[in-house]
Amino acid sequence: MKYYYVALFSPRPDGAGYDCQVPDLPHCFSFGQDLPQALAMIQDAAALMLVGYEDVGAPIPPAADPLSMQKPEGGFAPLLSLDTDAYRRQTDTAPVRKSVSIPAWMDKLARQRGISCSQVLQEALRQRLGE
Repeated sequence: MKYYYVALFSPRPDGAGYDCQVPDLPHCFSFGQDLPQALAMIQDAAALMLVGYEDVGAPIPPAADPLSMQKPEGGFAPLLSLDTDAYRRQTDTAPVRKSVSIPAWMDKLARQRGISCSQVLQEALRQRLGE
């Protein structure tokens, strides 16, 4: 699923980066030592929270109108584009055991040549799925 939320970025008082939050997602806070890191961190925090809401079937908090958001003094308020399907593909890499059948001669030849059937299957699936 794709979601859009406003993030609020404030320069840290000591000048060492940015504090950031997504006000529409309760307790979604992060920081970064520079702008690229802060943006990456708040996107990760927000996507993780949304995945959690989806996983437990909790209602997704509605996003406020971006024009109604007050940007912090000296800060800014970009709109985040969050894709939980893409986030899952990047982070959910736990292996899942699958039972597949191949001819005995193919198994023997693959083992002799040091070919991993799991790796070949993953590569084939990535290609087929367009990932």
